Amino acid sequence: MLVKLSPFIAGIAALFLSACASQTLNTGASLAKAGQAAAVQMEDSVTLSDSTLSTFEDALAFNDAFNNATGNGDSKTVLKNLRTIQGGLRQYGNFLDHLASSYASLGDLAGYDAGGTFKNDIESLQTAGQSFASAVGSSFSIPNTASDPIKTVGAVIISDEQAKDVKERSKAIEGNLKAVIAILSDNRVKAKLVPVGAEVTGQIAQAALVLQTSNIYALSSITDEFGSQFGLKSKPDAEDIISRNSRIQAALNAVVARRLNEQINAMSDAYDNGLKALQALIPLHENLQKGEPLDLTTIKSYLDQLQTMMKSAQPPKGK
Repeated sequence: MLVKLSPFIAGIAALFLSACASQTLNTGASLAKAGQAAAVQMEDSVTLSDSTLSTFEDALAFNDAFNNATGNGDSKTVLKNLRTIQGGLRQYGNFLDHLASSYASLGDLAGYDAGGTFKNDIESLQTAGQSFASAVGSSFSIPNTASDPIKTVGAVIISDEQAKDVKERSKAIEGNLKAVIAILSDNRVKAKLVPVGAEVTGQIAQAALVLQTSNIYALSSITDEFGSQFGLKSKPDAEDIISRNSRIQAALNAVVARRLNEQINAMSDAYDNGLKALQALIPLHENLQKGEPLDLTTIKSYLDQLQTMMKSAQPPKGK
């Protein structure tokens, strides 16, 4: 027997569904914004620029020639391995690029129906994840529920159906996230990806230190940094004074070495922090599924730390 609801009861029910849907859409928009920001920032931190790689190759050639080891077989092996590893890093960067696009589409969907766009983005994300896994000798496994075909919804949908769609797409992103987290959590993968940054920086640093100890570079830029806080600037003959004072020269060289080591350490820290940032997104997806509010404190903290680490990984600029 079909029970007919009174207009009042039906109206209350509609308002309740609308309120729940509105909360889901707002939560989905917040999640999309946080996820996109995380993916974009992490993408900037994982790959080495072509100019950096070119400088590395030049530094490698300089160091070999300086040590009378031109044509060194070990250097050729290092260079070959670096190019292979850089390929893996680029695939990871490509995955993060598609992750950012998927989150952007999720944010669009929280405001209007962008089902078709999301379907393309999530398929590209899965393909990018599989390519990254292949590049590092791993596998990319996502739950069946996350790889199910995404339904394309009509242009006009009511808010509660739209909210269900947001949850469905959130689950698809979450599945891909868990798959790449599993890969990055493998110490063997980290061992393949992290040393490349240290190797590149180390070779460039070795060349720079050789030139520095030969008085090729001006160290007064460092003394200017110390004095700038007090309105002080090095005198025109500062370099001559430094070159004649071995203690000052050694102390300034120690500053250069400390900065170079900081860059190397920052690369390893950035990998770990980036992984934690990805892991921090999982509870946010789960909150969305449960209809609970998001606490963005943790993900913002990791992104702030990652930004600081990447600044440390950049060469300091002279004043």
